[in-house]
Amino acid sequence: MDLNVATLAVEAGETIDFVVDIGDGLNSDQFLWKIDLKVAPEDPERPGKAWNADSDFPVDQTTPLTAWEQLAQALLCSNEFLFVD
Repeated sequence: MDLNVATLAVEAGETIDFVVDIGDGLNSDQFLWKIDLKVAPEDPERPGKAWNADSDFPVDQTTPLTAWEQLAQALLCSNEFLFVD
């Protein structure tokens, strides 16, 4: 489904928030909407400026835990460590 907004005036420093609801098809924390923002063609200061959610924003930048770190995490979450006398 496409959502096109003809014109939205935004000043420097303002934030554009996108609130979406996938309805009954939600599974966990899915975010499937790919956003494209473009400067209005009549804006002489930034002609052709555009932003794309896929190419301009980094993919997950977390570093997975090593095997030892996973073991330590599992031990710290175990019942023996939660109830130390």
